[in-house]
Amino acid sequence: MPVDYEKICEENLDRYGWDIERVAQMAFADSYADRTHFIFELLQNAEDAIGRRGDSWAGDRTVSFSLSQDLLRVGHYGAPFNENDVRGICGIGESTKSGDYTTIGRFGIGFKSVYAFTEHPEVHSGSEEFAIESFVWPKPTAPIDRDNQETVFLIPLGRDSRVDDNDKIADALAELDVRSFLFLRQIEELRWEVEGCDSGHYLREVKILDEIARRVNVIGHVEDLVGDETDVNEEWIVFSRRVLHGDKDAGHVELAFYVDRDTGEISELTESKLVVHFPTVLETRLGFLVQGPYRTTPNRDNVPPDDKWNQHLVNETCVLLRDALSWLRDRQLLDATVLRCLPLESFPGNMLAPLFSETRQLLSTEPLLPKFGGGYITADRALMGDSEAIRRLLSDEQLSELWGRPKSWLSGDFTVDRNPELRRYLMSELEFSETTAESILREMRPEFLESQSDDWMIRLYEFLGTQRALRSQLQRLPLIRLDDDTHIAAGNDSQPKVYLPTENRTDFPTVKKALCISPGALNFLESLGIKEPDLVDDVIANLMPKYEDADSVIGIEEYESDISRISNAFRSADSYSQRQRLLDVLTSNSWVMTSDSGHGTKRHSKPSDVYLATHRLTILFSKVSGVRLVDEEYECLKSDTVRSILIECGAASNFRPIQFENEARFSDAERQDMRIRSHSDERLSYEMGVYDRKLEALEDILSGISGLEFDSKSQISSFLWEALNELDRKYFEGEYKWSYYSVRSCSFDASFVDLLNRSVWIATEDGKLKRPNEVEFNELGWHPNEFLQTKIKFKSSDIENVAKKHGVDPGLLDQIVKRFASGELTEHDWNTAFPATTVAYVENETGTHVESNASERPGSNSYAQSLSDAMTPSPIDASDSPVVMPSGGPKTAESAKHDTQSSLSHGRQGRRVTREVTRFAPSAASRGLDEKFKNMLSGDYGRRCQICGRTFRTRKGDLQAFADHVVAPSESTGTNHFGNLMSLCGWHYALISYGQWVLLDPVTEEPIDAAHSDPDAGGIVKLLEKAETEFDNDGYQFITLPIRFWNIYSNWRSDAEHIDGEIRFTLPHRTYLVELLKT
Repeated sequence: MPVDYEKICEENLDRYGWDIERVAQMAFADSYADRTHFIFELLQNAEDAIGRRGDSWAGDRTVSFSLSQDLLRVGHYGAPFNENDVRGICGIGESTKSGDYTTIGRFGIGFKSVYAFTEHPEVHSGSEEFAIESFVWPKPTAPIDRDNQETVFLIPLGRDSRVDDNDKIADALAELDVRSFLFLRQIEELRWEVEGCDSGHYLREVKILDEIARRVNVIGHVEDLVGDETDVNEEWIVFSRRVLHGDKDAGHVELAFYVDRDTGEISELTESKLVVHFPTVLETRLGFLVQGPYRTTPNRDNVPPDDKWNQHLVNETCVLLRDALSWLRDRQLLDATVLRCLPLESFPGNMLAPLFSETRQLLSTEPLLPKFGGGYITADRALMGDSEAIRRLLSDEQLSELWGRPKSWLSGDFTVDRNPELRRYLMSELEFSETTAESILREMRPEFLESQSDDWMIRLYEFLGTQRALRSQLQRLPLIRLDDDTHIAAGNDSQPKVYLPTENRTDFPTVKKALCISPGALNFLESLGIKEPDLVDDVIANLMPKYEDADSVIGIEEYESDISRISNAFRSADSYSQRQRLLDVLTSNSWVMTSDSGHGTKRHSKPSDVYLATHRLTILFSKVSGVRLVDEEYECLKSDTVRSILIECGAASNFRPIQFENEARFSDAERQDMRIRSHSDERLSYEMGVYDRKLEALEDILSGISGLEFDSKSQISSFLWEALNELDRKYFEGEYKWSYYSVRSCSFDASFVDLLNRSVWIATEDGKLKRPNEVEFNELGWHPNEFLQTKIKFKSSDIENVAKKHGVDPGLLDQIVKRFASGELTEHDWNTAFPATTVAYVENETGTHVESNASERPGSNSYAQSLSDAMTPSPIDASDSPVVMPSGGPKTAESAKHDTQSSLSHGRQGRRVTREVTRFAPSAASRGLDEKFKNMLSGDYGRRCQICGRTFRTRKGDLQAFADHVVAPSESTGTNHFGNLMSLCGWHYALISYGQWVLLDPVTEEPIDAAHSDPDAGGIVKLLEKAETEFDNDGYQFITLPIRFWNIYSNWRSDAEHIDGEIRFTLPHRTYLVELLKT
C-alpha cells in the first residue's frame, strides 16, 4: 500500500515553510555548472537500488533512458521505493545513504539537480505513484504502463526559461559510454535513446579473477540520426581494495587498466580522469583509471585535495598499486607498456602525487622491472643495454661475474625509439646509465675471457665486428684467444702481436683455429689488422731478433734453416712494400756469415759491411785484413736468391767507394785557380768543403802486390783493371764546393785516381811492377775503356802520338785503320770525312794509296764561307698558313700518346747493338782550348744571351747560358776559336743552331754575305770594324749588329713571320771574330 503522501506534505510544510520552492530553486536547481549531472545521480540511485535486491537477485539489471520532445523516462529494476525512499527524495538533507558509505546515490542533494529541467518529476515504483511539487511535497499521480518490477522516473520538460533542455539532455545521454558504468557492480546493461535521433546500448560482463582483480568486458552499439553505427568492445582489468571509514565499510579504491583486444596487452590511456563511481573533471595524468569513494564538492563536479578522507584514499590507492603491479608481474603481464602507464612525472600539489613516490620506491626495491629473456628484477640489479646484440651476448651469469654482484639485462623495450619517456624516467629517477660495448669492455679481464667457451668467443668477435669506433681500444685489449687458450692483445697495424692460422706452421702467436670458422669473427679479426702471417712477417718477427747481436752463436743446421726461410720470404714478397719491409730489416741486422779476407776469422755481419765472395774480389782481398767476405763454406749462401738479397741490402760486388772531406788536398792557390777555371770568377763568400773519394782497401792491395809471385801480381793487376772498369764514372771524381751568392762547385780527379797513377801496380811481361805512365796500354791485352784510359795515364802509343798531333781521337783513328783495311770506307767517305794528315798515316799503316780530294772537304773552306753557309739570306718554304694541330687531335696516330705503352715495352726488349759514328773528335789539347774559350765567353757576357740578354739560375744556383759554335767544329777551318762562339739562351741557341737566320746591314737592313769579308768589298768585316761603340751601365764597351730570324710562329695559330733583333759583341770578342774572318 502506498505511503501517506499528505502526511509527508504536512510534515515538510512545518519543516521548510511555504517559501521552500523559491529557496530550493536558488539552492539546488541552479547550483550545477553542468545541469545534466542528474543523469549520473539517477544511475547512482539505480546502482544502489539493484544492490538492495541482494546477490540472489536474478532479475533484470538494466538501466534505460528514453528522451522524447517533452519527457525523459528513466527506468531500472532495483528494489522498489519504500517510505524512507519517498521521504528521502522529497526531503532536503534527508539522504537515505547517511551512515552507509557503500551506497553512492540514494536521493541526496544530487537528485535535486533534476529541477533544473522540470518542476514536478514523477516516481513510479512498486506501489508508489507520485509526483514531487515544490521540491518537497509528494502528490499522488496516475499510474503508468510499466513492468511491475520496474522503477520509473518521469521528468517532464519544457520550462519556459529552458527552451534547449531537450538538446542538452540528448547530448548528455550521447556521452554515456563504457566508463560511465565501468566501476559499477550491479548494473549490467545500459540503454539510452533520443526519439527520432541517436541511441546507444551497452552490456557489461564481469569475470572475477581473484580477491583483488576482475576482468570487465563491455560491448556496445551506438547509432546516430543519419544511421551511422559504432560498435564498442572493450576489456579492462580492474583491481579493488576495500576501505573502511572508522570501522564501517566505505566501499573500494580501484585501478582499471585498459586491455587492447587486438594484442591482448595492457595499453596506456591518453586521458584519465579521476572516477568517483563516475568520471569527474580531475585529470590524473596517469595511463590507467583511478576510482574511489572520494568526497566531492556539493555539486559533485570536483574533489577537494586537502580533504583527510581523500588523502587516506590516495594512500590506500598506493597500496593497491603495489598489489596490482605484483599481480601483473606474477602473471607475466607487467611489461614496458604497463610501466609507461605509471606516474612517471611528479606534479607538485596534485592530490595523487604520492603515487609518483610510491612508483619510484616500488621500482627501486621490488622486482618489477621486466628482464631480458623473461622474469623481473629490481633496479639495483638491472643493466640497460644499448642494443639487442649486447643483451644477447652476455648472460646473467656473465654479467654478474663481470660486475662482481648479481646483474641482469632489462628488457629491450627500454630504448630511445620504443619508450623514450620511460627510458628517461629510468635514467633520471632511478639513476640508470646505458651499458654500451665500451663499458662492457672496461669490465672484461683476461681471467674472464679465458673462462669462456670457444662458441661464446665467436659470438663476442661477431658482436665486436660491428663496433668500428672502438677499433683502437680493441687492439689494446687481451681479446685474442691463442691455440693454448691464453689471451693477448692484437697490437696495432705496424706491430701485430698475433696472426691468423695457416696451413703452414710458423713461430707466431696464432689465433685459435676454431674461432676463425665464422665469417663474422674472421672479419673482426682482420679489422684489427690481424692477418695470415706470410714468410716476410715470419722472418721479421721470429728470425731477425736472433741476429741483432753480431756475436750471437747459431748452429749450422739452424742457420741454414734460417737462410732458407729468408730466401723463401724474398721470393714470396709479391709487392714492393712487402719486399721493402723485408729488405729494411735484413739491412739493419747482422745475419750474413762472413770471414775475414786476411786471417779468416768468422762472424755475422750486416749486408752493407760485406763483399760478395766473387773470384775476383777473393783474389784482390786475399792479403788484406779487415774486409768481410761472404763465407761460402755455407752452401746456403751461394744461391742466386741469396746473392740478389745481399746486393739489394748493400753488399758490394766491387770496390766500395768512400767519400770523405779532404781539405788538405788543394792549396789556397789551387782552389782559386779551380774557381776561375770553372766560373771565371775567383771570388767566394765561404768555402763549403772538398769532398774526395777513395776505394776501400785499395791502398792495402797496392802496398801488398809487390810481395806476390809474378802470376799473382799479373792476376791482381788484371782484376784491378776489371774492377775499375765496372766502377760507376761518378766515383772517379771529387767535388770542391763554395758559395758566392749561390752554391758553386767544380770537379776533380778523386784521390784514388791519383793513387793509381803514382803507384807501381801493373805487372809487365818482364815480371816487374810499373806505374801506368811507364806502360803502353796496348801491350797489356786488357779490355780498353776510353773513359778509364783518360783517368789512368798510360804511356802514349804511336797511334796516340799521331792522333794527338792531328787532333784525332786515338780510338777513332784505330777504327779508321781497321775499317779502311777491310774496305768498309769508300773513297768519297774518306775524302769528305778525314784530313790529309790522317790519310797519310792510314796509307802508311795499310800500305794503300788513297786519292785525296781535299778541295771537296769542308776543312778546305774559309771560315767566312762557312759562316755565310750557316746563314739564310731569304726565308725557305715560308708559308702564310698557320701551324695547326692534327685534325684528330691527341687521339690520332700522330700523337705520342698513341704508342706510349708499346714504346715503353719495346724500350725494355731487344739486344744491345754497338753503333759506330764517324765524327770530328778534337784532341785533348783542343778540348782544353775549347773549354778555355767558353770560360772567356762567360766572362765577356756574364752567362747571358748576346741577343736578348736573358739568363736564369739553375737548381744549383748557377747562371745558365749556352756557349754555341756558330760554325760546327772541323779540323781545317779554325773553328775551335773564340770568334766562333756565341753566348746564347736556350731559345736563341735553338734558332742559331737549327733555324733560318741572317745578319743584316744596319743601314740598308739587307742580308750580309759573310763570304765577302774584304773590308773594301763592304762585307761583314767592314761592318764589324766600323760599328759604333756603345757603353753599358757598368762602363763596358760593345757593338751591335742587326740579326733576323725567318719563319717564326709566335703562337698556336699565327702565320709565319720574321723577327728582327740585335746581337751584341764585346770589343775583345769582335777582335777575335774579325781575325777569324780574315783567316
